[in-house]
Amino acid sequence: MSDATADRIRAYLDSVEPRDCAADSKEYRRSLSLVERLAASAEGERRPTLRLSTDQCADVLRFIAMSDPTSFADRFNDNGKTSYLVGLNMVMYAVEDSVRGQELAT
Repeated sequence: MSDATADRIRAYLDSVEPRDCAADSKEYRRSLSLVERLAASAEGERRPTLRLSTDQCADVLRFIAMSDPTSFADRFNDNGKTSYLVGLNMVMYAVEDSVRGQELAT
């Protein structure tokens, strides 16, 4: 089990799959790569440092909306594994930080 933010975000990515309508979507793959970039920008247990544009924030939110859990049976039971739920929270914090950073800049 890892408490590293990058590992938690990757655990979240491993816990979801594209909905049927998104399986071959360029938009889904582009959004997935943004979430992977968020994971790569995280150091230790800190939030990701990558700042997203407004369009990229929308892409990440669309990725979440176009994803389904791989298994409903253990959706909320981590069983001692790296927490994908914390990974999802970290993705959402990164979107929030990006939006709030843009508000401060304007």
